[in-house]
Amino acid sequence: PPPSPSTYERHCTSCHPSPPPSPSTTSLSIALSSIYTGDQPDRASSSWSTAFNFITSRQAVQPPNFRHTWLHFLKHRNAAAFTSIQAGLLRAISLAHASQGPSCDPTPFWWLFLHLELLLLHPTSSNNRDGESIQSTIAARIASFQDGHIEELWTSATAIVSSPTSTSPPTPGPTNKAIQHSADSDNWRTAYNRACSNQQKATISTSNEGLIHDLYVPPYAPIHPTNQPTTPHPTPQQHN
Repeated sequence: PPPSPSTYERHCTSCHPSPPPSPSTTSLSIALSSIYTGDQPDRASSSWSTAFNFITSRQAVQPPNFRHTWLHFLKHRNAAAFTSIQAGLLRAISLAHASQGPSCDPTPFWWLFLHLELLLLHPTSSNNRDGESIQSTIAARIASFQDGHIEELWTSATAIVSSPTSTSPPTPGPTNKAIQHSADSDNWRTAYNRACSNQQKATISTSNEGLIHDLYVPPYAPIHPTNQPTTPHPTPQQHN
């Protein structure tokens, strides 16, 4: 059975205590200690200060113009770095909430945590990344994120737009994948029109009649046959 609320609270208090409040803590100092991993904090302080100002002006955002990210390409060192950034952001959120300083706000860290996949794993074509590999591109974005270049990553992510609906569909093969291809390319109008259009009825002829009959399994024998033969009951004998 799950633990009672009081047991859970005692566990959190003893094993996961909240950091002590520190009025001198600022959002910038939290970012430099929890997210930044370099050895030039003075240079990073300027970029992170700019990042906080940018996030404040971008709290009301619109959904991205793409459906899929590079999450399935996240492997090895990039995966470890991505997880480390997530943990750092969660620590920053905890520190910001615990701090009572006037210059400490957890909102930017929440914003970064919720937009992390968008900023680091937005898809781009090889032409837009100078032929670099996907792994190299992700690694460069992780470094930019840790240095506080959030606006650059946001600009790169929002520059991606769906393919125009005028894009000609692929030539249908044995299996028509034109509908799914349009959906994968974020051509919603084209995918909708193809999915909802009247499909041509299949023609049944002697060439495929056998295949149609093979789709049906032989019928099972009835559980209670209607013409089941009846067994006559023996006539009771009379005794004198």
